[in-house]
Amino acid sequence: MAERRTSPDGQVLSGGLALVRAERSGSGTTGRTYRIKFEASSGTDKCEGAVTICVPHDRSRLCTDNGRPFIDSTTGVETRSNLRGNNKKNGNI
Repeated sequence: MAERRTSPDGQVLSGGLALVRAERSGSGTTGRTYRIKFEASSGTDKCEGAVTICVPHDRSRLCTDNGRPFIDSTTGVETRSNLRGNNKKNGNI
C-alpha cells in the first residue's frame, strides 16, 4: 500500500515551536528524518543552528537518513524518507 499523502509534515507555531508528523505508514523501513534549521536573535546578537529529529518506521527499527530530501511546499519543512522520490531541493524552516 502506498503511503497516504497527509500534510503538513511539519509546521512552526508562533513563539518558534516546531511540530513534526510522527504518523508513518507504507512498506518502507527507513522511517523519516527531519532537519530543522533555526535562528534566534536578541537584536544585537544572533545564534544559528540545526537539529535532526528521527521518526522510526516502527518501534522495532532505527531511522536511516537516506539523503533524499522532500520539501513540503506549504511549510518548507525538509523530510528525508525512502517513499518521497528524488526531489533535489534543499530547504529549511
